[in-house]
Amino acid sequence: MSNQSGGGSVMQFMNWLYSPEGVQEATAGPKGLTWDIQDGKPTLIEFGYQAVTNSVNIPDEYGGGKFSDGGNQINNSTLVRSMINPETGEPYVNTMWSSYLCSN
Repeated sequence: MSNQSGGGSVMQFMNWLYSPEGVQEATAGPKGLTWDIQDGKPTLIEFGYQAVTNSVNIPDEYGGGKFSDGGNQINNSTLVRSMINPETGEPYVNTMWSSYLCSN
């Protein structure tokens, strides 16, 4: 007999990790903190630009610590970061977004 305790939440997390939302958040950070949707496309917001280019601290309400420490610590990627997010039409990785490329 298998232990079913907590199994649903693990599967929910795995399903989220493989969803466009999960891949986007794991790649670019939390929506609303580092990026948001503008004109239908993902765009780094001010804090996001700082986080990508510098070592910045995350606000306590997001868990605190350095932004760079929050990178994917799972030794596996769910999808290739350069793949296109079907919800935005842009790659998952923020340094390939048209808004980021146009800003540099």
